[in-house]
Amino acid sequence: MEGPTKLAAEEAAAELGFGDPWAHPIAPEIVTLAQSVLKKYPSHRQQLA
Repeated sequence: MEGPTKLAAEEAAAELGFGDPWAHPIAPEIVTLAQSVLKKYPSHRQQLA
């Protein structure tokens, strides 16, 4: 879950039903890499129930 702050991300995850969410910052390069992998392999994306 992405959010402008740690607290905002944890609250958004809790609203989606995740129990005891814990957020931590990640480097922008990791976000870019993850997005490119998901675009390259869209069938590997996990679907939300």
